[in-house]
Amino acid sequence: MQTIEEVLQRLKSIVESYKSANDPRCYFAELYRQMTQRVSEGIKNGAFENGARMEKLDVLFASRYFEAIEAWDSQTCSQSWKVAFSETEKNQISVLQHLL
Repeated sequence: MQTIEEVLQRLKSIVESYKSANDPRCYFAELYRQMTQRVSEGIKNGAFENGARMEKLDVLFASRYFEAIEAWDSQTCSQSWKVAFSETEKNQISVLQHLL
C-alpha cells in the first residue's frame, strides 16, 4: 500500500464487510475511514505543510491497523491489540466505547 487512496479503498472494504456481518468493529473502521478521507482532502487542499509526508504517515499508520486486523483474525495479534479487539466482542459496551 503506497497511497492514501489505497488506504481509503481498503477501509471502505473493511467497513462494508463488518457492516454486513453486523460486526461492531465497523464503528471504529468507519470513523477511521472518515478521518482518513478528511486527511486526504486536506492534502489535496494544501492544509498540511508537507502533503507528501502526511500521506506517507497516514499510509504507514493505516498499515499497522490493517496488520492488527489480520493478526486478530488469525489469532496472532499483540497483547495491546488483543485487548482492544476483544472488547468489541462484548455486547454491553456503547458505540462511544467502540470508537475509543
